[in-house]
Amino acid sequence: MLYMLINLQHSKVATTNLMQITEEECTNIFCIQEPYKIQNQVVGIPNNYRTYTIPGTRDREAIVVTNKHIEALLLKQP
Repeated sequence: MLYMLINLQHSKVATTNLMQITEEECTNIFCIQEPYKIQNQVVGIPNNYRTYTIPGTRDREAIVVTNKHIEALLLKQP
């Protein structure tokens, strides 16, 4: 599977399940609505994955790139 869009509803269990599915399905990119957070940091995603959020916001969304061969760049609109 190339990409996935999911709403985790701020759930630790849903995040854990997503990581398992990501490994099984070889997902390259996933977009998360309502990620699991602790102290305004998205958690539960391995450090070897690149996680993109907009700093200074409530982090209601995140994009995670698992494939090291895919280049990504975070662009913010003012």
